[in-house]
Amino acid sequence: MAKLICLVSVASAEWIRVPGGSWVHDSCIHEILDGKVADVPECPFPTYAADAYAPNTLGQMEPSVSSPKVQCYDQKAYSTSSSEFTQMNASFVVPPMPAKNAGQTVFLWPGFKATAPIIGRPVLQPVLQSYYGASWQLQSWGVGIPAGTMTGPKIDVSEGDLITSYMELVDDTWTIYGKNTRTGQESILRLSKSQACSGCQYTNAVFVSENIMDRYQCDYYPKNTGIEFMDIVVNGKVEHGTQWQSGYDCGSPDCQQEVKSTTDGKSVQLTWNGGSPSPVPSPTPGCVDLDDASSCSSWKSAGYCSSSSQYYSYMQEHCCNSCGFGFFQV
Repeated sequence: MAKLICLVSVASAEWIRVPGGSWVHDSCIHEILDGKVADVPECPFPTYAADAYAPNTLGQMEPSVSSPKVQCYDQKAYSTSSSEFTQMNASFVVPPMPAKNAGQTVFLWPGFKATAPIIGRPVLQPVLQSYYGASWQLQSWGVGIPAGTMTGPKIDVSEGDLITSYMELVDDTWTIYGKNTRTGQESILRLSKSQACSGCQYTNAVFVSENIMDRYQCDYYPKNTGIEFMDIVVNGKVEHGTQWQSGYDCGSPDCQQEVKSTTDGKSVQLTWNGGSPSPVPSPTPGCVDLDDASSCSSWKSAGYCSSSSQYYSYMQEHCCNSCGFGFFQV
């Protein structure tokens, strides 16, 4: 099932800012509600990079070197491969809302980007989002794709919730997935390889703090001073040793932003205002994987961790940690 959705835009009723850093025409934002591959037509309008274009007073897109609220990647960790990434898992804790609500937008996400790890390029991403100061939601996105934009359903999340997420290509189908482990709600987007990209590959893995806000407004950031993406699995490998590079695409850090990663590549921290992320959840004692991690990861990607799966009881017992069951806050 697919439907058109329209997100509120302060600039134009026709052009919408979306995570990943693009302007997309509102007729080309398609929400897929049932987690199945949907037949969605190609968008007849171009997608524009949000840091280079803006709609004028007539609603027409034109080059723009500045904007009252700049959309950019204020910090990112990224890795570029010579071949396409096919899978990445990551979990993270929802931070508190910003101390000040000035109508700013905050996007925090792991993702795969095609062609280059920069704004405005095609991206597959489960996004923690606060649009124009609204409460946190989690939503899976495909942006800059032939249809324009496709999304899974939005789900509500709250400060302290543990989110598990992944992007995975199996045969000809991409799955972009996010789950609130407290409520069990999921945002699932599935699309075919041709729907995900026209003649390109997702060769960039990224973790991004992306904002639409004025610079040097440090109280516009979540007030816990950081987010950690943890338990990172890449291309089905727990021991992958990915070396993450750092980037600050908005310019020099204006609020003490810093990118930190572990040498084994399993953890990436994006911090701001000189702080550290919220305390990391630890698994409940006894919540471990009894089967090997690669099998648990594969079964998780197939949806076996879902409470509606016939294998749910088995996964609770044998793949507890991979499924994100039974976490508590330390």
